[in-house]
Amino acid sequence: LDLDDRPLQFKGVLHFLFMVGSGFQHVEVWNEFFSEAPPGYATVWVHCSSDDCDLKRVQDAIPRARFVQQAPSQRCLDLVTPQAKLVRVALKYTRTARAHLQHREFPEKFLFLSGSDLPVKPFSEIYRTLLENNDSDFCLQSIRRWQSTIVENRSLSLVKHNQWVVLNRPNAETFAKEWVNPVRHSGRWSFLLRGRKFSKKNIYVFVEYKSNRCADEFAVFATIFGIVGEHPDVGLGYCPLSQKLSTC
Repeated sequence: LDLDDRPLQFKGVLHFLFMVGSGFQHVEVWNEFFSEAPPGYATVWVHCSSDDCDLKRVQDAIPRARFVQQAPSQRCLDLVTPQAKLVRVALKYTRTARAHLQHREFPEKFLFLSGSDLPVKPFSEIYRTLLENNDSDFCLQSIRRWQSTIVENRSLSLVKHNQWVVLNRPNAETFAKEWVNPVRHSGRWSFLLRGRKFSKKNIYVFVEYKSNRCADEFAVFATIFGIVGEHPDVGLGYCPLSQKLSTC
């Protein structure tokens, strides 16, 4: 790797949000990774979906790790509620910390990770790369895998994406605010339609669980940006993937 060996300058804060089951793998590797992070450059938050999670082992290996209260979760059916829980706790922490930091206004990125992930680059490289801009990062899947429906004679699509996303602070705040209810046991979740056509109507789209319709592969994007429509009055409109959503 061609690594940048310049001293690391403060650009903002990275929040590492780990979703783990009964165990957090590779904690020693992660501890070495975070040891390069100066104080105030990164936070580490962990949500354990199992009561068997070895909290002491993780805290001993990664002293800066903080655990959040367990939220309702079920693989594929609802991993979104724990994601929202992690974001809310991280946001609350930085609201308090900003008043005590020299840099009161700074960019932030919120990174969703699994308990089996491994860092393949040093902290300094990840830090510099993610804070080069203030964009959120979604890995969108092919349009053929999006889910479509018709609402009031408008063709609408639900964007499918990889569940491990990176959010900037404004998008993180929207997600934390708008995702309020866990996925129902029936497998249904909903979000309010946006865009000029629906701006004065409380129209919700309900999504039912199927084997190819895990909530965390749709709900983060949909909660923040809404549904995608073929016309500008129903949503974002279809965008070339090389363009920022805000410009479409």
